Amino acid sequence: MKNLIDNIITEEEYNTRFPNLNNNFIQTLNKNEKEVYFELYSAYSYFFRKYIIDKLNLKDYDEKLANSNLSYLKVKDENMDIYQDLSKDDLSYFYIRNNLYVERLTQEEKEYVYEKFVTNDEIMSDKMISLIENTYEKVIFENISNDGRSCNINYGPDNPIYYAPNNSLIIGVRYDDFNLNGQTDEKWDINRKKQFDYLFKSIEDLCKNSKDKLNVPVICMRYDEYSIKKKQSIYMKTSKM
Repeated sequence: MKNLIDNIITEEEYNTRFPNLNNNFIQTLNKNEKEVYFELYSAYSYFFRKYIIDKLNLKDYDEKLANSNLSYLKVKDENMDIYQDLSKDDLSYFYIRNNLYVERLTQEEKEYVYEKFVTNDEIMSDKMISLIENTYEKVIFENISNDGRSCNINYGPDNPIYYAPNNSLIIGVRYDDFNLNGQTDEKWDINRKKQFDYLFKSIEDLCKNSKDKLNVPVICMRYDEYSIKKKQSIYMKTSKM
């Protein structure tokens, strides 16, 4: 029987996250503790993702891109970062770009989430919805100053377009931007401009409609292959064999 989470995030993949503010904590864990931590991380990510997708109607926005006739190509698994990889079974283009500091959960909260993983229980119960609603703010908060202060930080390259408040929910969106997909250079360039226009209207609509649905700012950022760190995946490992 498959586990609730088919692909548990590995330490190598986890090390590609950015910001990476809890390195010191991770290094205090022994091998078994790290294994449990990454299982807990993946399980919380699963339920948090389900909650956010439902709350913000992300599948609707995802499907609109897919059905736009503008040829938004899905990024291949081996070219994704860890954030998009975690969402790939639910969404083709949009994904949650936040780090999750699951060590901030109480012991009781950890035990409940981990029990879901161990028992392969993927049901989004009322209790789980309540847990996510009561914890996501502390779990996604980037405590860069170590004193709980709010400030702007970057969620990608050092570029103003990737800066947002450190308590934000960050929604990433990415597709295979540079694939000609059988088009001539000229047709690709024309279609690419149409893709941009349609995408940014979708992003604007998403942010507008999400404004009062969560207790934190909702920021949507467009990423491409030059603004992400590819996950350390089986594809990379086998390519070196």
